[in-house]
Amino acid sequence: MRRLSGFVLALASAGAVLWLWPRAPKDPEEQIRKLVADCVAGVEKHDLSPLSSAIAADFRGPQGMSGQEIKQLIAGQVLRDSTTVAVFNPSLDVTFRNAGAADLDGLFVFSRTKELTAEGATAVYRVKAAVAQRDGEWRFTSASYEQATWP
Repeated sequence: MRRLSGFVLALASAGAVLWLWPRAPKDPEEQIRKLVADCVAGVEKHDLSPLSSAIAADFRGPQGMSGQEIKQLIAGQVLRDSTTVAVFNPSLDVTFRNAGAADLDGLFVFSRTKELTAEGATAVYRVKAAVAQRDGEWRFTSASYEQATWP
């Protein structure tokens, strides 16, 4: 009887672990949106590691910038202004070219407040980027940006 109880308890525990185990979004658009959200959250915390992980080895930015140069540019934006405390992404459009490649068009607002307001914005950029599946993960393969206004 004890063996049966132990077996049932072990089986129930294994089932609970599988049921509660975090799952990545399965929908490709959700995966891409999560990639952007993770990068934004990292930049907001002055942690560029999510962005570093998201950039493909063959990334090309404006004027042929490398992934490392883009990271330095973003680090400069975040670190140069100590009043920037939040980064917002109020709009993001995802358009698929095929099952393994998509284009993004988004607005990113750097703010000195924790609320998205025009008065709090220190910088606003429109970013257009391409993402592609690399080794089963979405990675940025190119990007361009321009200063924008918001709202």
